[in-house]
Amino acid sequence: MSRSSVSIWCERIIEGGWLLALLLIPSYFNLLSARHFEPDKATTLRSIVMVMLAAALIDALERLANRRVAAEGASETPW
Repeated sequence: MSRSSVSIWCERIIEGGWLLALLLIPSYFNLLSARHFEPDKATTLRSIVMVMLAAALIDALERLANRRVAAEGASETPW
C-alpha cells in the first residue's frame, strides 16, 4: 500500500521532534538557576511532545482512512 504525503510528513515531524528534544533539552539550562528541574526545560519538552503527539494522531487517522478506502476498493467486484 502506498503512503500519502501527509503520512510521510507526520513521520518526519515525529522523528525531528525527538531529535530536537534529545539535542535541545540537555543543552538548554541556566547556570544561575537554583532549581534542578527548570520550568523552562519542562515547558519546552512538553511543547515538543505535544507537536509530536498531534503528528502521530494525524498519521494514525490518515492510515485508518487509507485502510478503509483500500477495504472498500477490495470488496467491489470488477464487473
